[in-house]
Amino acid sequence: MGFVQKNTFVRPAFDGQREVCYPVEVHFRVIAEPSLFECEALEAVVGQYRVTRPVELSNASSSGRYQAYGVSIEVQSGDELRTLDVALKAVKGVRMVL
Repeated sequence: MGFVQKNTFVRPAFDGQREVCYPVEVHFRVIAEPSLFECEALEAVVGQYRVTRPVELSNASSSGRYQAYGVSIEVQSGDELRTLDVALKAVKGVRMVL
């Protein structure tokens, strides 16, 4: 005879149907190559939205090849978020948007 305890940490599998309630604040990390990147271009893109934390340099790689910038923006819809993501990735010198 054994003692069986219910596992209270088990959660149902994610069904992909969770809904985001807009507006929502989104935090971005933009990784760029300093030799090609122009911070003014990034600021021009984010300036079209409601910025809750301005663009700021957050980190640089030890070799200096890449720099990371942080910015937070309030977005009003999923479409606006996708449009912003595309615009951020289109800035010259940007290698990755997280």
